[in-house]
Amino acid sequence: MDLRPQIDNFSRRFAEVEAALSAPGVFDNPQRAQELSREYARLKELSAQGQAYLKTANDLAENRALLQSEPSDSELAQMAKEDIHRLESEKVSRNFGLDFKLLYPWEGMNAPFRGAWCVLRPGDLSEAHSHDQDEIVICMTGHGLLLTEGEKIDINAGDIVFLKAGNEHAMTNQLTEDFSYYSIWWNQGIATEYLGEAE
Repeated sequence: MDLRPQIDNFSRRFAEVEAALSAPGVFDNPQRAQELSREYARLKELSAQGQAYLKTANDLAENRALLQSEPSDSELAQMAKEDIHRLESEKVSRNFGLDFKLLYPWEGMNAPFRGAWCVLRPGDLSEAHSHDQDEIVICMTGHGLLLTEGEKIDINAGDIVFLKAGNEHAMTNQLTEDFSYYSIWWNQGIATEYLGEAE
């Protein structure tokens, strides 16, 4: 999934809010000024994270291209491999039997849900677990198997799966390419926390 359009939207809105906060008389309406200040803080963090993501993605692409063009035993190829490993580890960490990066909450961002980017490498089996949140899995690339309540369900890029709270489940990737997906979860506690912070 290309996140550039969303990152561009954050950056554009950040510039708009920054300009609005600089406008004469903005603090004549304290409530509006407070709303803009909160949005400014949230968008500043999102924009910074977006730019860091784009830099990492660009560096990864450059190193992968270098790796393709160089003989595998060359010093440049070895340096590219090391950089790729380092950059990939910046994007995700190994948790629950898969590569995982928590996306929400972000500092300064309030949302009524939580989310993560997950990658099952070939042969991976995630830890079986259940939780008190409902969950949606949005499959992005590859093919996986959802193991739930004694069933094995094929899931592929483009599929969306709903998992009810309390449903024990795991994922596995039995093929030779990565299987990646977004996981989004929520419950009443997360929603109540969101509403409390939004006031």
